[in-house]
Formats: sequence, C-alpha cells, structure tokens
Amino acid sequence: MITKTSMLLSVVAASLIAVAPTSANEFGAFTQIAITGETAPGSGGTFQSFGLPNLGMFVAQDSNGVSGVYAGGGAPVEVIADTTMAAPTGGNYSGFSSPIAGGLGIAFIATTTTNTQLVMGGDPIGGNFGVIAKTGDSPALGETFGSFQQIALGGVFPWGEITSNIGLYAIDGNPDVEISDTPTANFATVPVGAAGAFTSFGTVSTVSPGPGNHITPGYQMEAIAIHGTAGGVEGIYYTGSGGDFTAPWTTLADTATPSIQHFTGFGDPVVTENNITFTASYSTATGTKQGIFAYGPYFYYNPPIGGIALNQIEAAGDVAPDSGGGHFVDFLAVTGGESMNDDIFTATLDNGEEGLYVYTWGWVDANGVLTVPGTTQCILDTTDTLDGKSIADIELSPQGGAWEEDPTFKVDFTDGSQGIYSFEAGVPEPNLLLVPFIAAMHITMRRRKR
Repeated sequence: MITKTSMLLSVVAASLIAVAPTSANEFGAFTQIAITGETAPGSGGTFQSFGLPNLGMFVAQDSNGVSGVYAGGGAPVEVIADTTMAAPTGGNYSGFSSPIAGGLGIAFIATTTTNTQLVMGGDPIGGNFGVIAKTGDSPALGETFGSFQQIALGGVFPWGEITSNIGLYAIDGNPDVEISDTPTANFATVPVGAAGAFTSFGTVSTVSPGPGNHITPGYQMEAIAIHGTAGGVEGIYYTGSGGDFTAPWTTLADTATPSIQHFTGFGDPVVTENNITFTASYSTATGTKQGIFAYGPYFYYNPPIGGIALNQIEAAGDVAPDSGGGHFVDFLAVTGGESMNDDIFTATLDNGEEGLYVYTWGWVDANGVLTVPGTTQCILDTTDTLDGKSIADIELSPQGGAWEEDPTFKVDFTDGSQGIYSFEAGVPEPNLLLVPFIAAMHITMRRRKR
C-alpha cells in the first residue's frame, strides 16, 4: 500500500512497492522495516537497538556508537540525520527525539554538541527541510525557548504543534516552514472547566485537514489535544473540535471532576480523524482500574446532532480475544488505525501474554453515545512468532498509526534481537455508510490462532 507519507519519501515508497510482506497471519500481513544486526546506512555499523517507530520513521543506535534518524518501508532503510553529521547551527548532532511523519513532511527534535536544541522539519526529498526553531529564539511575546519536549504533526504538513518551556506553539507557514510567533496555549491560558491556567504541558496530538488528506473538512475530528495540568489538576484538554482553532481550550476529562468515570490519571492522547482517544486510570468500589476512552466518533452525524460524547471502549477485566480466557490488565499505548473507524492498542493480560489489538467502532446514537458496542480483534501477541522468532514484547507509539497509513510497531524477540514492522490489514476499509451493519458482522467474527 502506498500511503501519504510514503509518497513523500521516495525510498520508503520504493520499498513498499518492491518488498513483499515478510510474515502474515489470518488478520493481515507484516513487513519488516528494520532488524538488529543489519547494516545501518551511513555509518557502516549494524543496528543494535531501536526507539519506537512512527509511520516508518525511527531512531536507532548502531555498533559504532552512532545514533540516527532513519526512514524505511521495508528495504532499504535511509538515514535522515545521524551523530556523524554536522548540525546546521554548528557542531554535530548528538541525539534525537522520536521522529514524526505526517501529511507531507517529517519533524524531530535534535540536540547538538554545542548544547543547542533544534526543531528540524519539512520535506527532505523536496529540499524544503531545515531548522524550524532552536533554543535561544524569542517569539514575538519576548520569551525565549529554553527547551523543546515533543512534536505532533497534523494531517497536512507544514502543520503541527511543539511543546516547549514557554508553551505550545504551532508549526506554520507555506512554503517556508517556521514556528508561529504567538502560542497556541501558554501558562496564562485557562481551559474551560479548569480551576486555573495551564501549569504543565505533556504529550500533544493533532489532526487537521488539507491537501493530501483525502477527506471532506467537517467530517473529521479536527483538533489539538494535550495531556497536561491546569490549575494544578491533571487532565486531557483540547481545542479545535470541528476545525475552529480559535475556540477556547476545554477540559475533556480531569482528575477533579467525575464524568463517565472518576479519573485518577491519564496516558497520552491521540487525535485521529474519528476521535480523541486516551488511556486512563479510574477508581471503582473494588480499587483502581484502567481503560481506553474516546471523545467521539465524530463523523457519523457530522457532528452528532446532540453533540460528541466521551465513551469508554475498553476496560481492564474485559476478556481479551484469542487469549484462552485471559483478561486485559494494563493498556500500554493507543493510536489511530489505518481504517477511519479503528483504534489500535497494546495491552498486557492476566495470563502473562501481551498483544497488539484493533478496536473497530460500533454505532453511536444522535447524542454521540456508543449504543452498539464495537469489537476487538488480536493482530499479534506473544504466543505468536514473527519471521520465525518468538516474541517477548510488542511496543507501540501514540504516533505509530494514522488513517490511510500502515501502523508501525516495535518487537522485542526472546533471542534479544529487535525489529521494526508495519502491518497491513487483509480486509478492505469499510464504507462508512455501512458501519452499523459491519459492526454487527464483527460481533460474530473471531481471528483464528496459528
């Protein structure tokens, strides 16, 4: 499958066309992107370890002590930047954050041997790639960037958000990629429903329509969501639902206000074209549990007539599919699926297994409340083998999947090796008009174990 991101990076696109899947099961096909022991491009060493992949982009370390940012869709893998290379502001690169691919570009945070942090981004194939921002820069408000924490890219690039020591800033500008002069949010911003202003910014996620994002604006969740604290209270906060990014920031869920659950903590949110999804812990009469929650789905009623609702789609204690009766214990990460009505997540079970799962949405009423439950299927778990190897651990990034993209994930094998893989489902994306009928069909489906 050729995706939006793979069309940007020619080496990735060529790989996806030329390289057959390395493994398959009844659910779909797996393609090996990189494996430890193979030669790392650029330095001549061999890959020793990998960070979490984001749509075929990943950080790796090699046997020569070189760290780099790499892109691949099978083979060959291409180096984007590594610690043997000169940084554009002087010195050499010395380290990298997990790179992000989105829409028509890539971005990552880099450190240099001159103790400078750089936000790098753009289109490396088209030549419009370079420094978006660096520590020491002063936006129009006069504050100085002292550090950058994380980047999220939207459905079209250049468009995204960067968290920093002075607030949340947008990647803006076309054709010149640059950072906005005014913050999307800072420590004077008070979200609706919060007791006070933001006091910290955690992980941010965003989706926006535009060229290369094949969807009619208004039929998707165009939003920015962030895990942070406001008024000293931990929560999930968002703006832009429906595409209005001038709308006030709003509290989606926090630990101070009971909603569908009494939340006690949150994981990283992910904004997909369908919903804002996050993991969270919550208190019950028998103790603390964990679950997966989603603000959405958005597109069924464009938006739902009565508004969008917060729904719980998974809970600890639920029976996991194809597990022999094992129950979900801990939800590790969640991301968007290749189909618009899917969410992908990793979880551990009470029988010791760990797996990669896909949740397919059921049906919601006019108020956005989930009335026909969705279905969960197992893509891969630690009782399976991949490329003939036994699996010890499966790791997923919140940025590891997106609509119309093959999700990518990391596997730790029992022999000590690691691999980066992508997954392509073996079934076509459903017609959204047929979602209620497909949801009913999924209730009777079950993946066979090999």
